Amino acid sequence: RYTLAESRRQFDEDINKGRPFPFQFDRRHGVKLLATYDVSPPVNVTATWRYAAGAFYSLSLENFLLADPSILSDGSPQTVPLVENKKGFNLPANHRLDVNAQFLFRDKETRRFQHTLNFGVYNLYGRHNPIFYDLRTNFFSRGSDLIKDQQFVQVFFGGIQPTLSYQLTFTGKR
Repeated sequence: RYTLAESRRQFDEDINKGRPFPFQFDRRHGVKLLATYDVSPPVNVTATWRYAAGAFYSLSLENFLLADPSILSDGSPQTVPLVENKKGFNLPANHRLDVNAQFLFRDKETRRFQHTLNFGVYNLYGRHNPIFYDLRTNFFSRGSDLIKDQQFVQVFFGGIQPTLSYQLTFTGKR
């Protein structure tokens, strides 16, 4: 299955200076391939490969300290991110391969219950798909100077993850 989609938002001057920007769930391209194979009547193997264009993301390049007690609820200073373009950054495309083996057992005597056991692997080839980027700031000294070093750090969810599930279904048949 292939999907091509675009979703944009535009508001008054208060948000993104009135310019249109991609919506949170805007994904230009998406591909999903599914293959199933019945090894034997009670055993089924499934593989799913997914590809999605990278999500759009708002990234703060700078922060400023808001210390005006007249506009703060509790009077304490707060750090506020400065975002130049709303959803102005695009994460890299993400993809993964998931595999699953399903074992189906029936209660042979009464045939009233069906047991399903699933073993799987999420993200089989361990792709590090970024969820977002963070701007990390480190300070170090060089002689008598304090140097500010900022780096984009990719934050991703997990790697290879095994899955296991069990399901008991009452069929009602005798």
